Amino acid sequence: MYWKYTLFELKLLISNKKHLLIGLLLLLFFPLLFIQQTNETHITVKEQKEAEKEVVDSAIYQMEAIQDSSPEFQAMHENLLQQLSTLNMQIYYINENRELFIEEGYRLHDLRLEAHEQGNTGIPEDNIYPKEKVESDLDMLSYLDQHNLPIETNPNTTSQFLVTSVDMISGLLLLTIVLISGSEILTMERRHETVMSGIPITFFKKMIVKVKIHFLYIMTTLVLGLCIGGWLANNQVGFGSFQQPITIYQNGDMTIVPVSQYLTYMFLAIIVTTLLILILSVLLNLLFNNAFVNLIAGLGIFLIPMLLTPALEYVPFLRPFTYVDMSKVLSGELAETLNQPGLDYGYAMIWLTVLAVVTLIVIYINQKLNFYSLKQLFRIEAKN
Repeated sequence: MYWKYTLFELKLLISNKKHLLIGLLLLLFFPLLFIQQTNETHITVKEQKEAEKEVVDSAIYQMEAIQDSSPEFQAMHENLLQQLSTLNMQIYYINENRELFIEEGYRLHDLRLEAHEQGNTGIPEDNIYPKEKVESDLDMLSYLDQHNLPIETNPNTTSQFLVTSVDMISGLLLLTIVLISGSEILTMERRHETVMSGIPITFFKKMIVKVKIHFLYIMTTLVLGLCIGGWLANNQVGFGSFQQPITIYQNGDMTIVPVSQYLTYMFLAIIVTTLLILILSVLLNLLFNNAFVNLIAGLGIFLIPMLLTPALEYVPFLRPFTYVDMSKVLSGELAETLNQPGLDYGYAMIWLTVLAVVTLIVIYINQKLNFYSLKQLFRIEAKN
């Protein structure tokens, strides 16, 4: 009966126009995203280095206008002149000699670190290169050097496109799609209660079937959409490399990981987030029994904490609802906004899992209370 009910739910879902629209949206979203991305301009490494050169140039100009003859000031002025020379060499070598570009990069790191050790004497505050950025630049350069990877990659290759895609789908967009899918996960059955009540299967088995069918449908269409978008990227630009570095926030610091690891993290987060929202949809269906109210309530639960993110430093119990935007967790943006240094991928995943388990417990309690309430009602009627 379990498998018959599973097939029945699958046919019901596929025949539903709402779910067909969701599937079509997920299939078309990523190819359209690729088309839009190819029309965007991206900052190249050369442009980035030229921008850094302008900052150093500006600092030198402002320092020369001060006319300070102290040894510390003159030493810092000389340091900046060397930084400027090194940046010029990097700009020259970027398309000429990868090894010499990296060598100059190591020299630039040493000069910037030396400037910080000397207190950046005389350098205008707006022109100081952040120490955290100095260290992250070194990590990135070392990774490229050790893995023999190119300095610059096309952002539209398959590997880079997949990173952009999972970042885009993560958060509010995925939340909305899954909530729309699950808005009638039980409501539709309650409309046909006289027919459905005759099926000899428990509520929790029905719930497992419904969550499983919705989850598999969303994941299948999402993966197919990613494959179509990735195929377009491969045909138009190239496959790229899944060993390319990407920076994530982990254990209170920025860490370099390959694209393959980043995508693995994001896919696992999407899976856990989708399951959490579907389980929450079951609870909302039990409480409100109205598709529109279920959708608005679900959006409110997550959207209000997202909109109030800066104030959540003082309302800690609402923080876990913002963790569904895993791209912000991995970038470290959410940890900085919430002033929560311990908020990294592992921490967020644990909390999302806890939320899913707590929601399941609330569903279980709700069903048990309803069961005992009905049992008590039947006893009273029997006595009368």
